[in-house]
Amino acid sequence: MDTEGKFMDMEEYEAISAKAAQPQKVMEEEKSESRRRELLQSLESTRLTQTLRETLADQREEESRGVAASGVV
Repeated sequence: MDTEGKFMDMEEYEAISAKAAQPQKVMEEEKSESRRRELLQSLESTRLTQTLRETLADQREEESRGVAASGVV
């Protein structure tokens, strides 16, 4: 039924339904894109953290080798 209480045909109904669904679909796509960006940012942060840990571990290992080589304990 339309706003005047008249029955509409199926084509009209489908056209109106499709128009009404568009904003919802756009919102879902935006949420999906936003979530994708958040996940990528989190992944990048995790990678940077891992790289930093590896670098610090390497530096500590080099320092301990240097101390051991110099005979200082």
